[in-house]
Amino acid sequence: MGRGLRNRVRGRFGSVRLTDLTPEAPRFRTSDDVFDELEAACATNPDIAEFEIIGRSEEGRPIVGITLGLVLSV
Repeated sequence: MGRGLRNRVRGRFGSVRLTDLTPEAPRFRTSDDVFDELEAACATNPDIAEFEIIGRSEEGRPIVGITLGLVLSV
């Protein structure tokens, strides 16, 4: 395992320290935490990703649908 991976896991949307993932204090992100990032990722990659609000929860929060894949012309 590379030196960087021992201390940090890097992803497209930032990085997480492995110490953030301890069983005693797990780190969970809410839908509010990732909404803007997911929308931006889909907008950046419109050829393979589509972001849409497909409904609302009972509390009025958006329910998001993301379609991933390639569209092939026949």
